[in-house]
Amino acid sequence: MIKGIIIIKFDLDTPYIMENEQIAQPEENIDEPGEDEDLDEELEEDDDDDEEDYEDDESDNIIPKLEKWEIFNEYYADKKDKPKKELLESIMRSFIATVTLDDLNFRAFPYKFYLVPLKKHKETIKYCIIYIMDISESLEIVKIHPKKIQDSLLEIISNKTALTNRLRNIYIQKNNILEKVENEAILKNEIGAIANKFIDEGKYEDAKKIIKLAKDIPSKFVTAFTKSKKEVKSRHFKSAEKNLRDALNLAKKINDEGLKDYLILKIITVRKNPSYQKEVKSKYSSIVKRLAKYNKFLSYSTQIPKLHRCMELLDKLEEDEQIDQIIELEQLLVEAQQYVRSLRETDRKIKQIVRVLKD
Repeated sequence: MIKGIIIIKFDLDTPYIMENEQIAQPEENIDEPGEDEDLDEELEEDDDDDEEDYEDDESDNIIPKLEKWEIFNEYYADKKDKPKKELLESIMRSFIATVTLDDLNFRAFPYKFYLVPLKKHKETIKYCIIYIMDISESLEIVKIHPKKIQDSLLEIISNKTALTNRLRNIYIQKNNILEKVENEAILKNEIGAIANKFIDEGKYEDAKKIIKLAKDIPSKFVTAFTKSKKEVKSRHFKSAEKNLRDALNLAKKINDEGLKDYLILKIITVRKNPSYQKEVKSKYSSIVKRLAKYNKFLSYSTQIPKLHRCMELLDKLEEDEQIDQIIELEQLLVEAQQYVRSLRETDRKIKQIVRVLKD
């Protein structure tokens, strides 16, 4: 479940990132999921990428400094789920360590945090949104129509009351989806509400059809979804996809757009899991090779995006045992790169004096 949503306003010490910004949303961030045929075509196209070399650009990037940040707006159903300031600052430092301000997956037991840049422009002041979730929750729920959500928030960014209400609505809508996929009673009640609406409108034949669906679909839907989760755990990805497609077809019968969008994202993830496993191995190999190669100062920042990607891939694969080590290594790299930044600034001053002396 989603526990809360925060909007952070922050300021960096340089506009460098925005001048070179080309932020690519993760490939699962689809805004308009299509029919099964469209989904299959998209997946076939993505299969071509499975064979590519996953080596990243090793160009040197200096991590910008987080000048200041503040909680701009927030919504929690329970205030006890509000993160401590120190934890939020750690998340923000990890976020800007991506250099290009990519989406960030972060963990601190018992929560999972997913951070998305909210406002992108050439000024140094920016915004981002942080979703707080149960640590076992999958990321697909926060990737439904991401651009529409971001645009809707930006439209009312200066209206505090409207912004809080919008965060509350996002919280309710997303948790409603998560409740329906695992709770027959909630799904049945929601379908029944549609039937009641038809009755109120005098559409009795339509109401009868919906009442029949309310009896038949919830049990079948929840069973199919539950089976898919077990199949993913067992690494039976084809069986998991079949069950998710069964659930998707049932969602189409009741015309539940939220469920349909969520299930399509789940299907894409399951279909790509084998390639994700391959990519994780490639990232590990690249990171180990780079960091173990020599003792001189390295461009630590070039390894951080790889670790962020590994974190997200391991999350998709539900392989949690290595994630704590990934987080610790990433934090050490951020710290090391700040030392490098300081050292280079000192070296620049030294060279300025040397040039004066030379002249």
